[in-house]
Amino acid sequence: MRPIVRLTALCAALLVLSAMAQAQQVPDAVQNALERQAEQAQERAAERAKERAAERAQEQAQELTQQRVQEQTSEQVVERAVERAQEQAADRAQQQASERTQEQAIGRVQSQTVDRVQGQARAAQNQALDRVQGGQAERVQEQLLERSAQQLERTQQQLERTQQQLERSQQQMERTREQLDNAAGQATGPGRGRGNGVANGPDLPTAAQQAISQLPGQARGRIPGPSPMAQLPERLPVIGDDGDEMFVEIAIEPNIRVLEREWVMLLSEAQREQLIDEAPDLMPYLAQTRTLDALESYLLRFRVPPDLDANDQILDLVPEPLRELIDRNHVYSAQSGAALDNSGGNSGDSPEAGQGAPERNRLTVPMSAVCEDPVAVGVIDSMINTEHPAFARAAGAPPAFVSRQFLQEQVDGVSGHGTAVAGVLVGDGSAYGYDLAPLLPNATVYSASVVYSQDAYHQGATVMHLLEALSWMLEQEQLRVINMSLTGPANRLLEQAIRAVQAQGKLVVAAAGNEGPHADLLYPAAYDGVVTATAVANDHSVYRWAAQGDHVDFAALGVSVPTARGSGDFGRESGTSIAAPVVSAFLACELVSAAQTTGQAREALAARATDLGSSGHDPIYGHGLLHPL
Repeated sequence: MRPIVRLTALCAALLVLSAMAQAQQVPDAVQNALERQAEQAQERAAERAKERAAERAQEQAQELTQQRVQEQTSEQVVERAVERAQEQAADRAQQQASERTQEQAIGRVQSQTVDRVQGQARAAQNQALDRVQGGQAERVQEQLLERSAQQLERTQQQLERTQQQLERSQQQMERTREQLDNAAGQATGPGRGRGNGVANGPDLPTAAQQAISQLPGQARGRIPGPSPMAQLPERLPVIGDDGDEMFVEIAIEPNIRVLEREWVMLLSEAQREQLIDEAPDLMPYLAQTRTLDALESYLLRFRVPPDLDANDQILDLVPEPLRELIDRNHVYSAQSGAALDNSGGNSGDSPEAGQGAPERNRLTVPMSAVCEDPVAVGVIDSMINTEHPAFARAAGAPPAFVSRQFLQEQVDGVSGHGTAVAGVLVGDGSAYGYDLAPLLPNATVYSASVVYSQDAYHQGATVMHLLEALSWMLEQEQLRVINMSLTGPANRLLEQAIRAVQAQGKLVVAAAGNEGPHADLLYPAAYDGVVTATAVANDHSVYRWAAQGDHVDFAALGVSVPTARGSGDFGRESGTSIAAPVVSAFLACELVSAAQTTGQAREALAARATDLGSSGHDPIYGHGLLHPL
């Protein structure tokens, strides 16, 4: 048993020794693995350190490079600036030297030229004397004849201007006769007659007629106080109902009046923003801004100090792209004429002057209706006396008027001119024994009141109010014809607005004007696309004071025409402003009856018009006469 025990113990000892050997080998392997991992970690750390060092070195190099570049750039900039400054200084010095040299050269040339001219003049004088003395007086005589012809031409031009002044003086005298005639009629009885509809009163006293006929044309500017013969003063304050000065009219040229120190602009939203940004010196003078939705524009009114109230000075404050969009606040005149018989009063420029028409062809009143459709016509004029008995309508009939006031409440508005124009369109005096029948018995008149009183005999309207009225007219979709019996100078904003009206399929009908056949162009009648109306008497002779020109489109009855008056009674009126609503009535009916474009309607009326004067279109009658059958 003992050997076995010993053997077992020996085996156990061997096992223990083997286990211990194995246990010793395991830590060595672990230690070796750890050492290898440590070496690898050190290697990776060293590589990362190298990479970081390289990156830092590269960054430092880039920073140094940028610093050098910046330093070089700054040096170059400084050098270039110095070079440019030197070049500019040299250029200025050279330019100044050149200017001084030029001035000196010009002075020398001028001095030499003066000496040469004086020498040539003396030589020419001597030669002329030699030629005369030598028997060559013929050339001198030709020169004298040439100078005489030039003097004669200048004299003829002066005579033409004098003739125009005389025509205007005669027109004013006729208006005076009308006023005296009406005053005499009112003094002897009521201004209402029967049969032909209007009582003009008795003849003027012989002494009064002689006094008027002997009045020289130049005297009208010296007549004191309100008078149809007197010119408006060069500076006219317009006083409101409260006694305060509302604005001041001034005359800047003959027959051109404006509101003192007032300028207007018609701008889109983008243009208005541009003006605000680029015209800081102008914007402090902005007095008023209106939004004209139908024109898609802003209407700006400026009131500038006296030293800027001139075209060149104001344009200096406006950006160049917007300079065509500013103009003065011009004043336009209501076109009133003398209510006198036109017989023998033809201007003399017509080929039928003085002949008249046979009795059977004379134009009769009352005029019949052009159409009975419920058309709409716009009238931009003075207020209309809508309570006048001529405008009364039966219950259930369409309204005769839709009115809007564009004047300030304090301004003295007048109703005579607009009432007369509306009376031709829709007035009916048959129930009161007057020869007045409506051209458009079922029409609605859209009345825009823009005319104010300048004195007892003159009325005006500013372009700002005309623009507001045109924008309102565009808002009336059913309205396609706009009557404007006003005239004045060309205005960029008015032309711009009228183009916008035409672009929306509406027509503007304007009176040709009553300044005489030799008058300058009057607006809006002379703008492209505007239908221009002139006036004739019942014998087809042209109204003696009607303006003429290639822009005249149609003629209509406009002399001694029965119509309504702002005072509530009836009377006769003359002028192109009375002919204009006749043409407006024809166009309104033509547009509604055939649903035509405005161009087609004009062509149709040109084909229907009765040709007068020269064959075809002419500057006196246009395409011819429009008169309801």
